[in-house]
Amino acid sequence: RAILKGHKRGVWDVAFSPHDRVLASGSGDGTVKLWSLGRNNDTSPAGGCRCVRTFQGHSSSVLRVRFLSGGLQLMSSGGDGLLKLWTLRTNECETTLDSHTDKVWALDILPQSSTDSSSPITTNLVISGGADSRLVIWKDVTQREEEELRREEQKAVELEQKLMNHLRGKEYEKALELSLKLDKPFQAHK
Repeated sequence: RAILKGHKRGVWDVAFSPHDRVLASGSGDGTVKLWSLGRNNDTSPAGGCRCVRTFQGHSSSVLRVRFLSGGLQLMSSGGDGLLKLWTLRTNECETTLDSHTDKVWALDILPQSSTDSSSPITTNLVISGGADSRLVIWKDVTQREEEELRREEQKAVELEQKLMNHLRGKEYEKALELSLKLDKPFQAHK
């Protein structure tokens, strides 16, 4: 038996990490706490468990907590009608979702793998239910947006290389055309 202390008000929800010996708790004090779970043979009052992070940002009670992104992120819902996405490593709120007008009592996450074999991306569907009698389905597109950004950056690097090749080959008309397309007109002047 272990007793974990740290919240200043009642605890509304707890969730185990899918991958680590970690537990998240949401409380009436408006915080989410991340607990490192101790070893089974630890005989201290807390069983070797300790609070390793506290997330603050809700203006009222945190009613639900769920892990996502393979246990790297945490979603919380609160009495303020907001959902917050936290990154565990940085202790930061990445985004706040606001579509409810009252307390968000229900929260669950369904991981989905992409059907596109060329890009094995896992997205998450998040569903929230509130005292406003609404269910809201949210689609996590973080990984997809990051992949699109990487593709755009790769394309820009390829175009820059093509521009340099045109300049080296003294193909100035093609270089000027490409530099205008890249919105770098002075690049062709080199």
